[in-house]
Amino acid sequence: MDKATGHQYEWVIDKEATETEKGSKHEECTVCGYKKDAVEIPATGTPKTGDSSNMLLWGALLLAGGLGVTGTAAYSKKRREDAE
Repeated sequence: MDKATGHQYEWVIDKEATETEKGSKHEECTVCGYKKDAVEIPATGTPKTGDSSNMLLWGALLLAGGLGVTGTAAYSKKRREDAE
């Protein structure tokens, strides 16, 4: 509570911000209802998904792993054939 004026303010959302549009909010006294001027809420922008991985890297790793397994199997088979 503001001791000098007796006001007790809380934020009130007038318009929610979206990804592309700005919103607005103002402070309003819970004691007498006095409202301060509205302020802008910036647009939220593109939502972050948390997935910043590079799919090309994962594809290359999958390919390298597959070639490694195939190469090992082929080498093992050739070695068995040569031992016979």
